[in-house]
Amino acid sequence: MIVNLSQIANDNKILEIKVGSHLYGANTPTSDVDYSGVFLPTKELVFGFQRAEEVDLSIIDKDNEAGRALLAERHKFPHQGLLQKFKSYAFSQKHKMIIRTEKFHELENALNYLKDYTDQKAILVELKNKFLPFMKFNHDYCVIGDLNLQKSIFVKKAVAMIEERLSKVGNRKSLITKYGYDAKFASHLIRLLLEGKELISTGEIIFPLSYRQTILDIKQGKWTIKEVLDYADFLEAENDKAAEKSELPKKPRFEEIEKFTINLL
Repeated sequence: MIVNLSQIANDNKILEIKVGSHLYGANTPTSDVDYSGVFLPTKELVFGFQRAEEVDLSIIDKDNEAGRALLAERHKFPHQGLLQKFKSYAFSQKHKMIIRTEKFHELENALNYLKDYTDQKAILVELKNKFLPFMKFNHDYCVIGDLNLQKSIFVKKAVAMIEERLSKVGNRKSLITKYGYDAKFASHLIRLLLEGKELISTGEIIFPLSYRQTILDIKQGKWTIKEVLDYADFLEAENDKAAEKSELPKKPRFEEIEKFTINLL
C-alpha cells in the first residue's frame, strides 16, 4: 500500500509554527523562514505497518481545536532532564565554533603555502624539518587541520585534498574569515544556554526571546570569541544554580502525557 505521507500530514495537521531565527526574533533580512508542525496519524499509521517519523512541509501558520488543546497542555511536557539536552546541544555548538575555526585557519595557511611550494612532487615528510606551525607530524600521519594525510603523498596530492576539504566549509568560510570564528555557531551556543536557563527556571520559553538582541549581536560578530566563551562559562554556572531551585519534575510526566495523547487521538 502506497501512502502519501505529505498529504496525510497536511490533511491532519493540528499545529504549525515558525521555527529558527524568525521564532527567536533574531532573524535578519537574509534569514530563511522555516516551519515545524504536528499532525495526528491516521489509523493505518497507528495500527498498521506504515510509519512516519518526520515529513517536510513548509506552509503557513495553522492551528485548530486539537492544536489548541495541545498548546493548553504544554506545561505537562517540561522536566529537569531537558536542561542537560540544552547544555549538550549548546556545547556541541561550542566545539564546532572553536575547533572548526582553528582547523580552518590551519588548512587555509597550509594550502597557501603548499600551492606555492617549488617542488610539487616532494613528499610531505620532507617538510617535517621546516617546523611549519600548520603541519604536525606524528608516527603515521601529517596532520593539517582536521585532515590526517599520509606522510608519503606528494605535495600536489595534499593540495588537492585540502582544497576538497575547504570546499565543504561552504558559506561558513565568510563568517570565519570576517569575524575570526564561526559567529553563527556562537549565537546558537549562547541562545541554547539562555533558553535552558529560562525553561528550567520558569517551566516555559517565551517567544520571541527577550534576549534576542544579544543573540543577534553575537550572530553579527559584535562580540569577540573571548566574550562569547566567558559568557558561556557564566551561563553554565547559572544553569546549574537554576536547576537546584527548579520546581519542574525530575522526570517526564509519562502517564499524564500518554493519557492526553490517547484522548487526543
